[in-house]
Amino acid sequence: MKLAEGVHWVGVQDWNIRDFHGLYTPKGGSYDAYLILDEKIALIDFVNREFFDELMANISRIIEPEKIDYIIMNHAEPDHSGALPLVMKKAKNVKIITTKKGKDYLYKYHKSLWEPSWEFITVKEGDEISLGKKTLKFIEVPMVHWPESMLTYLIQDKILFSNDLFGTQIADSRIFADEIEDFTDDTKDYFAIVIWPYPIPARNALKKVETLTINIIAPSHGPIWRYPQKIINLYKEWLDAPKKLKVVLAYATMWHSTEKMANKIAEGMKEEGVQFKIFNLAHVPMSRILGEIVDSKALLLGSSTLTNGPLPIVSGFMRLLDMAKPKGRIAATFGAYGWGGGAVKKMMEGLKEVGFELIEPGLEIQFEADEDELKKCIELGKRVANAVKT
Repeated sequence: MKLAEGVHWVGVQDWNIRDFHGLYTPKGGSYDAYLILDEKIALIDFVNREFFDELMANISRIIEPEKIDYIIMNHAEPDHSGALPLVMKKAKNVKIITTKKGKDYLYKYHKSLWEPSWEFITVKEGDEISLGKKTLKFIEVPMVHWPESMLTYLIQDKILFSNDLFGTQIADSRIFADEIEDFTDDTKDYFAIVIWPYPIPARNALKKVETLTINIIAPSHGPIWRYPQKIINLYKEWLDAPKKLKVVLAYATMWHSTEKMANKIAEGMKEEGVQFKIFNLAHVPMSRILGEIVDSKALLLGSSTLTNGPLPIVSGFMRLLDMAKPKGRIAATFGAYGWGGGAVKKMMEGLKEVGFELIEPGLEIQFEADEDELKKCIELGKRVANAVKT
C-alpha cells in the first residue's frame, strides 16, 4: 500500500474489536504503521502486541525488518507501542525516536522487557532528522490526547503522520478515505471519545497543522486522507460552537412512562421544525450518542427515578458527558417516577456542572402522564426548539 515513492502503509486491520477506550466499534478498527525507505529506513508507529506477526509479514514484503534504522513513536499507548519489545528483537540496531516524556512512558509500559541496549533519540518541537533524501520534522501536541503525543511531518512528500489526531476506528480493506463510503459518523464518534475532552490542546494542534502544506494525512487509526482539507474542516466545525439546529434526545425508562414523555417532547420539537434524534440509552452505545452531541445545539436527557436518582445507565452517560464537557449547548431534563422522584433534579445538577445552559424547571411526572401532563411534554419540546433557534 504505497502513499508516495518510498512510503508504505504496513498496518493491520482489526476486524474483531468492538470497544476502544469506551468507543463502540461495530466496524472493527485499525492500527496504522508506516514504513519510509531512504538511505535510512524508518518505521512510524506500529501495533498492538497481538498483531506483531502480521506487522512483520507486511514489512517483510518490502524489506527485511533487521534493516530498519529508526522507529518513530508518536505515542506510547499500547495500541501504538505494544509490539515494541518484539520489534526490538528483530531490528536490534534500531534507534527509537520519541519525546522525552514518551521515553519515560515507554519504560513504564515495557520495563519488564526493557533492554539497556535500546538506544533513544529524544526530540522536541521543530527538531528534524534526515533519512537521506527525505527529512522528518517533529511537532509536539501535548494532551492530544496524552502528554507525550507528537506528530511527524515528512517534508518532501508533505505527509503528516498525525498520531491519534484525525483518526477513525473502522476496519476496511481500502485504506484511503476517498475510496470508502461516508463514514463521518464513525470519525465523529472517535473524535468525541478521544479528542473532544481536550479542546484547547486540540485547537492548538490544529493551528500547528494549518501552518504546514499537507498532501496526505496519515493517522494511526483508520483511513488515510488524500484530500486532507475535508477532515481539517470537520475538526474546525466540531471544535467550534455547534451551528446546526439539532437536538439530541436521550433517555432511559423503566415502565415506558419516560419513553412516552420522550415521544411527546419530540412532537413539540417537530412542530417547531427543529431536527432531532431520539436514543434509548439501553439500546444505543453511549459513544454513538455522544458523537451526535458534537454537532447538536441541545440535549434533552430523560430518566425514570431509581432510589432518588437517575437510572444507572443515565449516570454512566453523564460521566461520559463530564469527560467531554460540551460547552455552548442547551439542556433540559425530564422523567417519570413512582413513589418518589429525584432523577430530574440530579440530572439538572449534573448537566449544569458539566457546562450546559439549563432550561428550567425540569419536567417530572408521577406514574403515567395524563392528557394535561402530555401537553406539558409537548410544550417542553417547543421550548427547547425555540431556544435552539434563537
